[in-house]
Amino acid sequence: MTTFHEVFSPYLTTTEVLKQLDTSFIQIHRSYIINSRYVINLGNNNVTVTDSHEEIINLPIGRTFQQSVKQKLRRL
Repeated sequence: MTTFHEVFSPYLTTTEVLKQLDTSFIQIHRSYIINSRYVINLGNNNVTVTDSHEEIINLPIGRTFQQSVKQKLRRL
């Protein structure tokens, strides 16, 4: 898990972590939860986000999450 100030590894599943976050966070892959406020672009199979250092990162969207991710991001 990466924040503006630190990087750490919680002993929680992504589902448990997601339950503790607000609605701006979206699970896009079994290993990735992103803050939708930092999404730059939504592709067919990937999401482009910026990090706290304003670096651009491309992340894959898992097959099981594709439909829900696209619906949630289009609402924003």
